[in-house]
This record gives sequence, C-alpha cells and structure tokens, in this order.
Amino acid sequence: MGRWLIGAAFWLGPVVSAALADPITLPPPDGASETASEVLRSDTYALPIAAFGGDLPATETVSGEVLRAAWRVDGSGGATFASVLDIYRKNLRAAGYQRLLDCERRACGGFDFRIEADLIPPPEMRMDVAHFGQLTMGRKHPSGFVSILASEVLGDVFVQVVTVRPQARTV
Repeated sequence: MGRWLIGAAFWLGPVVSAALADPITLPPPDGASETASEVLRSDTYALPIAAFGGDLPATETVSGEVLRAAWRVDGSGGATFASVLDIYRKNLRAAGYQRLLDCERRACGGFDFRIEADLIPPPEMRMDVAHFGQLTMGRKHPSGFVSILASEVLGDVFVQVVTVRPQARTV
C-alpha cells in the first residue's frame, strides 16, 4: 500500500456538515467478555499508522469522540489474534474502510510498539510482543477511524478496539 495518508487532516478534507453519522458499531469477538470500555466525547487519540521505530511517524493524532473497549477471548475455542483481526478486517472493508496499517509482531515495531502504543492498562488489556497484530483502518464518508490490537497472552486473546469519530468542522 502506498502512503496515501499524509495526515489525518489532509485525508479527511474539510467537513461541511455539522453532524456526522454514528461510528461503526463493532461487535465483540465470539466468546469474548468485556474487560473495559469508555466513551470520551471530545478527546484525541494517537492513531497507529506506521511501524514504531521506523523513519516515518508511527502515529497521527486524531480528535473527536473516542470509544475504547477491551475484550478477553477464551482461547480454548481456537481463537488467535490473527483470526480475530481477520474478522474485523473483512467487516470494516465491507463498511467502506480502507487499510492504514496492518502488521504483526516485529513488522509493527515489536517492543517499541508495546512501549509507545496507547493501550488500556493491564489487567483489562494485555499484550505479548511476540504474539500480536495491529489493524488500523479509516474511511472518508462518514469519516472515522478504527484501531484494533489483538494479542495472545497465556492461551487467551486480548483485543482492544478504539473508534474515533472526528468532530465536525466547517469550511
């Protein structure tokens, strides 16, 4: 994928409408139990858009309504971080989202990713740098971003989903 996202503000372009459609509702993975959730009506989020530790900026700060949630999936049913991310990837593509970042393990920046990522703290969200993947997707109309991190820890899969609905701007 080319670097079509130069910056979230450029990518979104001016928003003329005062109201945006609701952000996509992402159901939890099958067999998941919620460990944390919060809605921040007006906040910023460091959206992962590139591998940490590389030459390009790893995050783009986006503002708006930020919804954060974490789930724990019982791994006894065969769930893996890759299978969880695959389901989200397919559902988001069907909803018009495009990939900004899709990486696993070292390709995401490994330990640098763990240190720099904006994660819900343990025990609600856990991450193993040897067994994780990051998926970041965005769409223009209605504008929004989704950041999903899934990691296998001690046989279970921990999933953090952050959705950002940018606040309306006028030209």
